[in-house]
Amino acid sequence: MLAKIPWHLITAPHTELWSRLLLEKYGNHGVFDFDNFRPACSCTWRSIQRGAEVLDLGFGWRIGDGTAVNFWDATWLGNNLIRAAMENSGRHLPAAQVSDFIDHEYRWNRELLAHVLPRDLAQAVLGVPLPHAPKPDTIIWKLSPTGTYTPCMGYTTLMNFPSSQDAGFSCLWTTPGPAKWGSFLWLARRNRLHTQHLRLMRGISNTIVCQTCHIADETSIHILRDCPMVKALWLQLIPHPTWQAWSTMELLDWIDLNMGCKRWFLDKYPWFIVFAATMWFLWKWRCQILFDADFVNPCFPLNTIFAEVEDMCRIWQLEIATGHWVKLNTDGTSRGNPGIAGYGGLLRDHVGCWLLGFSGNLGVSDTLVAELKTIRQGLHIAWSHGFRHLILETDSMIALTLITTPSSRFDPLEHLVEDIQAFLHHEWSCRLQHCYREGNKCADLLANVGADSSALLHIYHSPPPSLCLQLDEDYRGVAYPRSFNC
Repeated sequence: MLAKIPWHLITAPHTELWSRLLLEKYGNHGVFDFDNFRPACSCTWRSIQRGAEVLDLGFGWRIGDGTAVNFWDATWLGNNLIRAAMENSGRHLPAAQVSDFIDHEYRWNRELLAHVLPRDLAQAVLGVPLPHAPKPDTIIWKLSPTGTYTPCMGYTTLMNFPSSQDAGFSCLWTTPGPAKWGSFLWLARRNRLHTQHLRLMRGISNTIVCQTCHIADETSIHILRDCPMVKALWLQLIPHPTWQAWSTMELLDWIDLNMGCKRWFLDKYPWFIVFAATMWFLWKWRCQILFDADFVNPCFPLNTIFAEVEDMCRIWQLEIATGHWVKLNTDGTSRGNPGIAGYGGLLRDHVGCWLLGFSGNLGVSDTLVAELKTIRQGLHIAWSHGFRHLILETDSMIALTLITTPSSRFDPLEHLVEDIQAFLHHEWSCRLQHCYREGNKCADLLANVGADSSALLHIYHSPPPSLCLQLDEDYRGVAYPRSFNC
């Protein structure tokens, strides 16, 4: 908690009277200085100094125009990476700002970096993302995914214990659909639906047997998936090769997997909407069987479900896929994370035929930066080639989360995210969705080609020979098993 005060003194020093007073009395010419600790001071300032020790663990810079950051300073590239390496080499370190190594097009000056730095350091600098337009340098806290210091992240850092978020829980409340679906799925996910099993435990039922099949005990997973009457409906929606794995998952994992899936059913409807609607009607019909003596199960339940799905797509303005759409698969790779990085992607039409491919080298970078740079490059290529109905698929859920959630002004990757978001606001239909690595093998192959090459960008108007086999398997819909821990 104490580290919030020095964070405020650094990022917003003149917004409050108390901050101006403390900085004038104890700061270094009105500026907070980590190294300017004063032993003879008040208890308040000593406490702030202790809080600053936590803040110093992740203090850093996000490079904009580079004018405010000393090039040899450790906080913008790593822990004393440049300074320590250059001092050990015995070279003289002339005064220089980061802006001195950025050209007029806001790209790294490769020739100057190669002249001043060893190859490994020059590659590391080339991996630092720069904005497309001049922006001010920003102080960030590198250990937070948003770049902003929070007490939670400070505690996590000190305890060396990763914080955890229930991503499945968040997905239920951010997924388009009526509120009743969210409440129902939340209860189902927590195994709190009023099934016969739960009603018997609470003393409001005298039987535990499922009233639909009259065979097994009625639990949440039974009435929603495993009941023979329900299974017959699911088998019309789930491909038989994947049924065994799909139908043996635990309840929580099963709901999270399907609600987080961004695939399309019959290349037309979002699967998570189909899944949620099916779950809702299964539970609704079960309740009507139990409490309404006059209720009769619909003869064509899928017709009822898909009528609701189409209504939800219309109400929530979810676009239904058509034959005009083009799919862009992207992938970034880093050998060492950080290490030598490359990117690759390909564009295919609605039946899976090749349109365009690309790959390139990114220098030294980590995987997340490589993924974001690849997405930015892929959107730029798709837009410049005139495609106006685009589905972008990536296997990086972290990258998608950064793009689709509001970013902090202290986010170290804000420039990349803002560039991507600017592309998404062009006058076109562009949809982002996640896929597993097994479904992104073509882009992965191109990313490895890019990492092995020295070219910044290579465009493929026809598929390279090394990609033909994988393209053919994708076209034929060859499935790949995905292992997971039980």
